[in-house]
Amino acid sequence: PASVLCCVDGSVKEYDAEITRIDMNHEDTNKSFVIHVTDPELLEITGGIVQGMSGSPVYINGKLLGAIAYGFPQSGGRIGMVTPISDMLELWLTDNKKSAYIPRPSSDLIPIDTPLMASGYSAGGMEYLSDKMQDFHMIPFSAVSVDQDTVARPLEAGGAVAASLVTGDLKLGAIGTVTYVDGNQMLAFGHPFMSRGNTGYFMHNSYIFTVIPSKNIPFKLGSVGAEIGTVNQDRGAGIGGISGTSPDFVALHAFVKDKDTGVEKDLNVRMIQNESLLPTLSATSVYNAISTAMDRRGQGTVKFTYTLHPKDMKQKP
Repeated sequence: PASVLCCVDGSVKEYDAEITRIDMNHEDTNKSFVIHVTDPELLEITGGIVQGMSGSPVYINGKLLGAIAYGFPQSGGRIGMVTPISDMLELWLTDNKKSAYIPRPSSDLIPIDTPLMASGYSAGGMEYLSDKMQDFHMIPFSAVSVDQDTVARPLEAGGAVAASLVTGDLKLGAIGTVTYVDGNQMLAFGHPFMSRGNTGYFMHNSYIFTVIPSKNIPFKLGSVGAEIGTVNQDRGAGIGGISGTSPDFVALHAFVKDKDTGVEKDLNVRMIQNESLLPTLSATSVYNAISTAMDRRGQGTVKFTYTLHPKDMKQKP
């Protein structure tokens, strides 16, 4: 018998499961352990393994085995595969430059999708964001905030965590589950988010409201809460982060005034330093500011000015 820690309604609980296959000699370590979710309560709430559960720690006799990370859609969400904790711990060694081994994702396994939660976006802003994020195979879901989002909370195994691309007046982050915490370091997801290697995402708390049922793939609906650190590793075995730090970022301030109504909108966000994503994150943020201020659809004329401030402030903008 095995157990799984996860959060489906705001609090971390332990659920029953079974390890149905152990093959320590398999050349692909992600295929060493097959897990079968058996807990009646969890099956009643979620139907099985859902988006956002990736990273949920699996225990045998109180010992951490690894994280739920891969699924079989044909199983109705009841069967998945576990990324061994030994592979995930290599992320910390890689970060400390003590290991040349970098675990890689299985080529023929399907990672459990990671929900991308967005808050602060208008209806028009969400439409534009959804369209642009298709280029990166990401589907954002609109999420609300709760009072707890303003308070930084320590991470715990089985709790939710967000790897965020945008923070500030807008928040955009991928939500998964924490596998292991040691001091100010954490491991989560059990599979890559964007496979960026050494990276710098914002690390946020996340509060899980509920599981949204779906005939396709159910998913956890959660908020992107308080900023608490940096996700600095994104590799085949999962993501790793450090609390109490802040990643490098690009700050964006937008001021919009609708000359017809006099309505003004100020927007302040910080975005991750990523050459491929930054143009999209910038455009969707500015578009949302315009959409919120104008509160209408259709063609129009805009006067647009911008200033770029270099990182080295000794240079002129």
